Amino acid sequence: MKTKNILVLALSLCLVAIIAVGGTLAYFTTTTDPKENVFTAGKVAIELVDEGFKLPDDDSPWTFEDGTDGGVSYSMVAPGNHIGKNVSVKIDPNSLDCYVAVKVVFGSTVDNLDMSEIIEDICAVSAEKGWLNDYNAENDDNAVIFYQPEALSANGQYKEAPLFSYINIPTSWGNEIVNNSFTVTVSAAAVQTVALDPPAMVPSTEDPEVLVMNTAMQQLHNLLTPVIS
Repeated sequence: MKTKNILVLALSLCLVAIIAVGGTLAYFTTTTDPKENVFTAGKVAIELVDEGFKLPDDDSPWTFEDGTDGGVSYSMVAPGNHIGKNVSVKIDPNSLDCYVAVKVVFGSTVDNLDMSEIIEDICAVSAEKGWLNDYNAENDDNAVIFYQPEALSANGQYKEAPLFSYINIPTSWGNEIVNNSFTVTVSAAAVQTVALDPPAMVPSTEDPEVLVMNTAMQQLHNLLTPVIS
């Protein structure tokens, strides 16, 4: 019995000795100051340019002035006129690279006025500048969205995308437009280029023979097309 007690006491003393020695051990140590990593999101920002102009040698009586809503008001226009109308999209100097689209809505105070000549003319001119469009001659609302596949870049050379410069008044129009008016309403949208391919129609995953909008084009389309709930 005494031997057992002596053994327990000896083990206890050894444990106390180990703890005591351990408490006196020292190491070389150091720490660093914390470094906070801050991630600030960029932005996509564009400007829609909508300007009227008249060439010096144009002696037609039509005139223009800036409207109160940022558009342009034209007066005394007639069939055959070549109306100066600059529409383009500029990228903001502080913007991320982006893809852009412009929606053009054609309207008139004349019921069922045939706007197809103006629309097709603008589609042809914009196509020469590289724009894609979703024009459908059977579309009753006379609205067309134009998509620019080339990205705008604030730090690159392509900082502005011109859409069209003139509106030609159809010679097929006649007395039905006397004292009436037609409208061309433009709006623009942009989406980042990061992680997106240029706007395009691509084969559907379900049916390769069917073309559908890719992600960038769909994003731009959704921005310019009101959601009816």
